[in-house]
Order: sequence, then C-alpha cells, then structure tokens
Amino acid sequence: MPSSGPLWQLMKYGLVGIVNTLITAVVIFLLMHLGLGIYLSNAMGYVVGIVFSFIANTIFTFTQPISINRLIKFLCVCFICYVANIIV
Repeated sequence: MPSSGPLWQLMKYGLVGIVNTLITAVVIFLLMHLGLGIYLSNAMGYVVGIVFSFIANTIFTFTQPISINRLIKFLCVCFICYVANIIV
C-alpha cells in the first residue's frame, strides 16, 4: 500500500479521529473522577481534543507546518460546528 495519496491521507485522518476521541474521553472521565464536575470536565476534555486534533492533523495527516492562520481557521470551524450542534 502506498504511503501517500488521498486514500492514505483519509486513513490517517480517520486514525487521528479515533485517537482524538479516546484521548478526549479519557480526559473527561479522569477529570470527573478527580471531582471537577461534569461540565468543567467536559469542557476541558474538548479543549484537549481540539488541540490534539489540530496538531495531529496538521503534522501527521496533512504534513503542514503549524501556523497561527491555520489555528485561527481551525478554531473558527470548531466554533461554527459547535453552534450548529446547539441549534440542531
């Protein structure tokens, strides 16, 4: 299997998504276990997940350098998705 191309990139994107979900869940449950409360634990877990997702996808999936412009765009998309999730 070639280690480049759109299919390989899609597989890496999916892998990052799976690992991100696991990391987010572990952080949430760990913080809840430590007594932080469900809302604060959830918020902090999502922050960790967003940061991990940005870094892992930028470097591993898309092999691009990390930049402030990319981070701002990524955070804007995360915010739009968050608002859409609340509305729906």
